[in-house]
Amino acid sequence: MSLFNKISIPACILTLIYVMAYEPIFSPDTTTYLQMQIYRFPGYSIFLRIFSKFFGENYAVFIVLFQGGFGCFAVHNLAQNIYKQFKLNVWQAVVLLIILLYPFYPNLWIANNICSEGLSYPFYLLCITYAIKLLYSNNIRNVLFVSVFSILLCLTRGQFIIFPLIVAFIYFLKSRHKLLSKTTLIVLTILIITPVFTNLLDRSYHKLLHKHFVSTPFSYVNAITQPFFVSKEKDLKAIK
Repeated sequence: MSLFNKISIPACILTLIYVMAYEPIFSPDTTTYLQMQIYRFPGYSIFLRIFSKFFGENYAVFIVLFQGGFGCFAVHNLAQNIYKQFKLNVWQAVVLLIILLYPFYPNLWIANNICSEGLSYPFYLLCITYAIKLLYSNNIRNVLFVSVFSILLCLTRGQFIIFPLIVAFIYFLKSRHKLLSKTTLIVLTILIITPVFTNLLDRSYHKLLHKHFVSTPFSYVNAITQPFFVSKEKDLKAIK
């Protein structure tokens, strides 16, 4: 076992044990996902329905176990990839692990919360993992992993829809001298069509369930969010 694995694997196991020592955390969002409301993305709604169907009243405990285990798996993979690719020393690897595992502890409780962050966080880490592999290796298979995990991520949290386009832009800059090569064209095409395909899946889900061929409303990045966040109660009087 490598030195990194001797650090990372016990850290992930201890994190999972810590997570399972605490109860699941429910919120109003949990109910709206279970109800498959139209303003919720399909990923986590379907995920909750499947677990509640198979595990009944105790479904939340198994969700915490899955989110904790899957999250630790994603943390280990990303940290290992960065450790090898950028040749980190031991202390740098330890700091990286602490940063990546922090969301599983108070006050974030990302695995215990029965909300979409429990899935979107590991999906996001795996997207970064395979994006790094794609950019630093010649293995074209990595673009398929980036695409698949990007689709799963965006169907869980829609604001990440631009992730494949960011990777495509970086890949374009890296490969601009061989832009017309078959490999480059395939990679760029897959990355560019991924958001389009994701949007079609999202719309098709709402068509089947809600009878409307629309993307999930009240989602993505909203320009009004910041003014709402910094506003004060008295500001309401300024609006007639």
